[in-house]
Amino acid sequence: MKEKTLQIHPLDMSGVTCVEIFGHGGEVFVSSGNTSPECVVEKTGNVRYRIEKKGEKLKISAVVPHFVSSGEIRFQLNLPENQSVKIAGNSTPIRLRGKFQDVDAACSEGDIRLETASGNFRLASAKGDIVLSNVHGSVSASTAGGDIIAGELSGDHILTSVTGTLTLAGGEGRFRLSSEHFLSANEIRLRPGSQNYFVTGGPLRLQNLIPEGGCLLHASGPKNRIFRDLPSFLILEKGKYLKASAIGPKPSHLQLRSKEEIHIHSSRNEGPDPKLCANA
Repeated sequence: MKEKTLQIHPLDMSGVTCVEIFGHGGEVFVSSGNTSPECVVEKTGNVRYRIEKKGEKLKISAVVPHFVSSGEIRFQLNLPENQSVKIAGNSTPIRLRGKFQDVDAACSEGDIRLETASGNFRLASAKGDIVLSNVHGSVSASTAGGDIIAGELSGDHILTSVTGTLTLAGGEGRFRLSSEHFLSANEIRLRPGSQNYFVTGGPLRLQNLIPEGGCLLHASGPKNRIFRDLPSFLILEKGKYLKASAIGPKPSHLQLRSKEEIHIHSSRNEGPDPKLCANA
């Protein structure tokens, strides 16, 4: 059985504008707040680590002898708020919580979780799910081998699941969403004047669209496979295309595309009277 060790290191953050972390095997968990800056290291096997400060950068790195996996290491960091962070690693799950400036996080294998956080985030996993919960700011997230599960987002978001599914439960702002097999979005309030698109190779379900400021919606899918309940919209349908508009002072633009079927539902009647809707 490999011996497990635990060490705690206070961090000198004076003058530091960016923290760079390289993990191996174990989770990297970074939180920000008013607690004292520190790094908790839990490791097994022969893997080592290095903590060094160079100018405005603080680097925390796993060191694997002879490039051979001989253990794993977990980093847990408590940092001041509004810090920029870069994270990379081999088979390294990543978790972030708190208020940040800019975050770049990428792993070859492992889930990425962003919880109750704000800032500008760029997230990428080659093999793993991405989970976003109560996030404010901007997020560009992609996974090549997993799903994206998101809820309560506000800001600008680009979410891509190359081979999986995408689920969004609650969002406000601008959204560019794409997935291979399935896309579901619920309780979506689009920013007035914004450009948005939802694209999937599988079924697309958009429930409780809130057309605040108005909305110009274009949907394309297989013929007779676009199902809609849009009481606030003027409707024009032709073959595999649907155009719908909800009148408002600064309409958002939304494009929907699916290779299988589309279900659209707007829960609020904020546009013209439903009696004015026309089908063609």
